[in-house]
Amino acid sequence: MTIATLAPAPAPRIEFDHAVLTRICARHGAAAESYLAALLGEIEGELARLAVHADRAEYAGIETTCGRLLDLAERIGMTTLGTCTRAVLDCLRDGDGTALSACLARLLRLSEPESLRGWAVTGAPAA
Repeated sequence: MTIATLAPAPAPRIEFDHAVLTRICARHGAAAESYLAALLGEIEGELARLAVHADRAEYAGIETTCGRLLDLAERIGMTTLGTCTRAVLDCLRDGDGTALSACLARLLRLSEPESLRGWAVTGAPAA
């Protein structure tokens, strides 16, 4: 299996689960911002690590890093990250190199600056 290089595509919209963020705020109170910042820092580091593994076609590294990303996504309620990460893991499990290329590219685009402008909280109560 090889990882192809694909043309750039638009960055996906990054969504957060409102209920998860509410629980984090309730649990951590005034420290919630620090907690979230720490998790986002870990996510940033894992995405950088994933890019290295993808460039080197290191499938075991991709799988391990995606496992950590999925855990972080669930802890922070980052639904888009979870969806993209599960897709990569599914491709690895199925041995689908073509889909893996597309799914990895989408997942790695989450760390691009353009993605940060599209962050949204889903399930938020109406104002």
